[in-house]
Amino acid sequence: MQSTTSTNNSGKRPPSKLGLLLLAAAVLLLALTVPQLQQNSRLTRQLHTLQAEQRVAAEANAAYTAAYQSTHQQLLYLQELPQQLQQLEADFAADIRALEDDIRSGASDKKIAYLTFDDGPYNRTADFLKVLKENDAPGTFFVLGKPAMKDDYLPTYAAGHSIGNHTYSHQIRQGIYLSVDHFINDITKLDSFLADMGIETQISRFPGGSATTSKKAAIAERLDELGYGWVDWNVSTHDAATGGCTAEQALENVKYTTADYEKIIVVLMHDFSAASLEALPDIIAWLRGEGFILLPLYYDSVMINKG
Repeated sequence: MQSTTSTNNSGKRPPSKLGLLLLAAAVLLLALTVPQLQQNSRLTRQLHTLQAEQRVAAEANAAYTAAYQSTHQQLLYLQELPQQLQQLEADFAADIRALEDDIRSGASDKKIAYLTFDDGPYNRTADFLKVLKENDAPGTFFVLGKPAMKDDYLPTYAAGHSIGNHTYSHQIRQGIYLSVDHFINDITKLDSFLADMGIETQISRFPGGSATTSKKAAIAERLDELGYGWVDWNVSTHDAATGGCTAEQALENVKYTTADYEKIIVVLMHDFSAASLEALPDIIAWLRGEGFILLPLYYDSVMINKG
């Protein structure tokens, strides 16, 4: 008897309706799931990218914060630097003044020499600075007002030398000594000229020396009101004498005018003088050989007159 159950040519049973439904459901589920998986993959990549960008941003922020803090500290240091330098200068001045007092009282056997150079800047000023640098020797430059040589003031100041006010014009005859006001106006004119370059000073020198004018006392009083002291000299190369001098004479003049009893000396030279320039290394060597300490002049020195 022939079976009523149908078969395909291969003898296998055809899929049941339930199987077909399950297969269709699986295909549909897969069709629905793949896009979701792809979307999830894209979201995952975007999340990873966002996290990476956040890490980079965090690192950049940390670097910026560190740079800001470093810059802020540097700015604070720069802001405090002038006060620190002023304090160092004040401490230096106090120490030297104490040494000067000890020398004057006999409590110290030290000796001090202040090298001073008048009437500059000149074309030779740079050569004087070079010699001083080579010999590790400080100096004090009593300058005039020379706009054409404005670039020559700051190198002197920056090298650690003292700057002194020698009046703007140095017009001894028919000029600064005509009256007290004439002199003071010339002082304040140079004071403003130097201040425009960031140079300040409280020491001055009378052109020709304080003995040049009969108005010395009145001028000194006005200088004191302006916060200035003044200084002459007690040793000189005599390089501005009529006819000048040779380098050998400049050195001998320093030796001759340095009295044995002088323990604190102010040496006068001019930075226009070829003789003083040539003699300067030997002058420095001789002074040091005699036991002198070379220093720049400063307002509180016993050699600076007030009033």
